[in-house]
Amino acid sequence: MKHIATAVAVILSSSGICAAQAADGTISFVGVVTASTCKVEAGTAPGSNNPDFRLDLGTVSTSAMNNDSTNRRSATQAFNVYVGGPGGNCPATTARTASVRLDAKPGTVGAGFLPNTAGTGGADNVGVVILNPAGDEENMAIGWTTPAQAVDDTTAATFNFWGALKGYGAVNSSTAGSLAADMTYTVMYQ
Repeated sequence: MKHIATAVAVILSSSGICAAQAADGTISFVGVVTASTCKVEAGTAPGSNNPDFRLDLGTVSTSAMNNDSTNRRSATQAFNVYVGGPGGNCPATTARTASVRLDAKPGTVGAGFLPNTAGTGGADNVGVVILNPAGDEENMAIGWTTPAQAVDDTTAATFNFWGALKGYGAVNSSTAGSLAADMTYTVMYQ
């Protein structure tokens, strides 16, 4: 029994040696939390007074989702995030520029698609892609932050995005069914 206790003491003390290694540097995190921000709306036109929005991507054939000549993508649908504007309540203490950060909820698949979360009866190998103003698909696995825009109570800063259905996986593997996907966005003031 005495030998077991000695062996345990040696193992514990040797593991402590590894943990006592010197640090090479320090990373400090800073930020600001504010109780008041500018008005934030989402949709296809300002005036919704709602930060949440549902974008209908329409009905698309499985042949379109399996067609390599169309990049296996449906037509795009525009949507926007509006920050500030008339009645935007941008307090003087809020920074005067903002950007929007898009992030997929956990479970992003493939090369940055938003996954189909429709469950039973959902389309297989079909997801949602988000496009930036240049028409490029953003990799939602790592998220995307827009360039900053001026924010004030006069004109709403408009952040433009597009969504589309996208087939993925082996050719002819996209199947018919319903589709649902979610992402979050965060307005960051600078």
